[in-house]
Amino acid sequence: MFEGKKVRNQRKEIGNYVRKQERSIPSDHEVSGGRLITFHNLEESDNPFSFLIDEGTVEPFSSADYYSIDADHERVFKSLLRFSLQQKLYRQRVLWKHQEGLFIFLPIKDNDDIRTESWIGQKKSRRMVFQRKYNRNDSSKVLSTRHFAFSVSFITINGDWYMSITPDWFFSFGDGYRYSHFGDKLLSGLKRMEKNRSVFDQFRFLCAWLADLDSEDLFSDNAGSSPQLSFGNILEFNGAPRLSEDLWEPLVVVDEDDLEQGRLGLR
Repeated sequence: MFEGKKVRNQRKEIGNYVRKQERSIPSDHEVSGGRLITFHNLEESDNPFSFLIDEGTVEPFSSADYYSIDADHERVFKSLLRFSLQQKLYRQRVLWKHQEGLFIFLPIKDNDDIRTESWIGQKKSRRMVFQRKYNRNDSSKVLSTRHFAFSVSFITINGDWYMSITPDWFFSFGDGYRYSHFGDKLLSGLKRMEKNRSVFDQFRFLCAWLADLDSEDLFSDNAGSSPQLSFGNILEFNGAPRLSEDLWEPLVVVDEDDLEQGRLGLR
């Protein structure tokens, strides 16, 4: 497919080709060196990439055999893990924002103003993961659109793969949930109000929520035909010193509505 020309972004080139064919393929794949890499079994005739694969060219690898070849293959494998996570979360209305490097929660329906998710920590509770707020003086104008968000990175330790999760927030505007530069002040305000315990609870929520997705995948219609990225237990490090937040000057509690109303022109 790439013969006769150099292609800088081979994955994008395949995407363009697929769209021209008026077809679609899942996002859990990577392309490197003119080869498509995926966890799907490409030797099965009904695999979603069959129209892109020349017969007799499929070469199976175990994960370890592939990413252990060299640093470049490990980089491609990490990218494949992220695309597999992207595919898994897309079905749950969690969108990957490439430029910001964040997964953001969307409303279940585009016109919903609030989305909450239940989870079990010390007790069963609910967490707000999306909220659209309106101007107090003009309810027809959206004041801010806030998404609970998180970034991930993949690391391997002694042959085992781990996913590092960093909770975050994202402010958007418009129907396409584009990044709002006016949200920087709101984000700074949220960060100032958050203590270590708040961030830890956000992390615990994400771990519990992702584990619940694994349970749902066991009973999904495509569980037997589609590879699934699954999650183990939280990796705990013992022996690290603990810092008591009571020893620090208490943080100023800012009224979030006042903060948002004070940002003129926020869409």
